[in-house]
Amino acid sequence: MKRTFLFQFCLSGSMLLMIHALPSAMFAQQRQMYSPFQLKEGDVAYAFGASVALHDRPDYKSAVVEYLPAGHSVMVLGETNRFTVLRNMKWQWLKITYTNANGNQREGYVWGGSLTPKKFETKDHVFLLGLDRIIDSAYVDFRIIILQNNKILHSVLIKNVNFLFDFSHIDFEWKENIQGFDSDYNYFELKIFTVEAQVRMPYFFDNKKVLKFPIVVSQSGFVYKSIEFIFPEDKGGIPGMIRVLTRFGALSEHSFDIAEEYTEEVRLTIVNHKIKEKQVYKKSWNCKPYVNCKFLMDSP
Repeated sequence: MKRTFLFQFCLSGSMLLMIHALPSAMFAQQRQMYSPFQLKEGDVAYAFGASVALHDRPDYKSAVVEYLPAGHSVMVLGETNRFTVLRNMKWQWLKITYTNANGNQREGYVWGGSLTPKKFETKDHVFLLGLDRIIDSAYVDFRIIILQNNKILHSVLIKNVNFLFDFSHIDFEWKENIQGFDSDYNYFELKIFTVEAQVRMPYFFDNKKVLKFPIVVSQSGFVYKSIEFIFPEDKGGIPGMIRVLTRFGALSEHSFDIAEEYTEEVRLTIVNHKIKEKQVYKKSWNCKPYVNCKFLMDSP
């Protein structure tokens, strides 16, 4: 039985791109990138890493009280004025409390970059989403940590996500037991929405490791893109294949109608637990009168 879940990670604050910034000002700009993961007093967060150190003071040189396992929940008691830079991320230290495996209540300090408020649960798995690294004032790396029975099963690094526009929210979609392949697979997709764009990051998951789609999926700007995934069990599906239908189109200057469009279908297959491009089908242009189609012909 297939179950589909859609979970929305709400983002707070703006994420703006600063093209030119002095090093001293860059961290102020980068902190806006942190806003989806920023924590304050009263927030619930989760240990984002294999072993997160709880310190007796807001400093990595201080004594470690104990270690938090991945996904363990904590409550933020307050923020501090102490910051540490790791992987180009400048996070403040937070005072937190939690209950350990022995049922004892503990308090201490944790570096903010080792916690995340973004968590999604399925029947058998827990997904955590957090920042892994800030590359510069425009690009970051995300990481998804997949847990099963409170242990890290897999980790997915999402590299070079562009923060060109203001982010609005992040959706996480999950589908269980996709039929029609050599094994049963689960499907999950991370969707990052901005004012001007939508970036979709699709993956297959065989309950042990993650298979990344060998395609870039995005919808943005004046060139409209509509992407549809058709699995073998869906209407119009083909056994052993994933149909990816992409529709490119330019919006009319005077209305929201599609002035011209071009559609493409890519068929993917899974061989030895790897997703590979099998076939590409291109369909003809559909141009309305008085529109120059060369703009979109050069686009794909």
